[in-house]
Amino acid sequence: MASILVDTLAVKGVTGRHQLVVQIQGVTMGDHPLKEQLQNPLTRERDTRDRDRVFSAFPVLGSNAKARCLVLRRYLDERPDKFFDEASYGVYLSWLQERDATDCHSLKKYFDQFGKEIDSALLFLQDTNSRTWHDDSFAVGDEYSLIRDIDTHVHPSYLRVVEAVFAPLIRPIAYFHRISRGKSTDGLDVWNAVQETRSKGKREEHLILSYKNTVRNGIAHGGITFRNREIRYRDKKGNEETYSADAIVRIFDDLLDTCNGLALALKVFFLTKHDRGYKRPRHLLVEELQEETRTPWWTIDGCLESEISKKGTN
Repeated sequence: MASILVDTLAVKGVTGRHQLVVQIQGVTMGDHPLKEQLQNPLTRERDTRDRDRVFSAFPVLGSNAKARCLVLRRYLDERPDKFFDEASYGVYLSWLQERDATDCHSLKKYFDQFGKEIDSALLFLQDTNSRTWHDDSFAVGDEYSLIRDIDTHVHPSYLRVVEAVFAPLIRPIAYFHRISRGKSTDGLDVWNAVQETRSKGKREEHLILSYKNTVRNGIAHGGITFRNREIRYRDKKGNEETYSADAIVRIFDDLLDTCNGLALALKVFFLTKHDRGYKRPRHLLVEELQEETRTPWWTIDGCLESEISKKGTN
């Protein structure tokens, strides 16, 4: 058993055939007073170099966030993370910073109330990014193989990313726009969140350009027809849209790039505002620990929220 202080979670690391349970209960490695001594001497030089790379790529972090910035390393090196949409990143980060400057209390309250939703969005996004089929060439093979791969991989992933990642990440904009208009914040499903974001302004409208409502509804309600390397999507109201197989793969990639841009903006915001009292998503803490402890020999591959009894302890 090893213990590193971060937050109240338990993380399972895997090294070969062995498992290591890490109890996380307080601050991140970036805050730990023994940080230098706890660093692996075999990876210390690499991590120092990578911190400099991340800090150079995202200068908005500031010196106070440099100790934690390894969590952003994947946006320089990993596929498809590094293909994040830069415009979405910039728009969302600007909106978060402006909301923090004008009404940080309400924004903190939102993240406290909907923190688990944001946490799940980051977890699902990381899982989607880790899928090995991203680099497969869907154009190779016969037509049946192409359609099968799209129906097996792209369609379920598109629906999952829309519902579990895209909607939770844009919902804060829709939520506060509703409040500014004196309207109820109830019923902010993906469609209403998209409409509120669109009405917020031209700048925020960029965030929803990769979302295709008819495609989402066709996948969700079984309104899909395959035709000669084309796919027709039909919603319950009879609206139809037809795309080539290549186009639908591109549509998914664009949505994923947007979501990676949104997630990156959120992480940068929390890293730069850690002294403002924001409660960071637990999955972000786990990602920080994953990057801080990453070696060729073992990785932290997940976490389980749990309660640990203190009976019998000093």
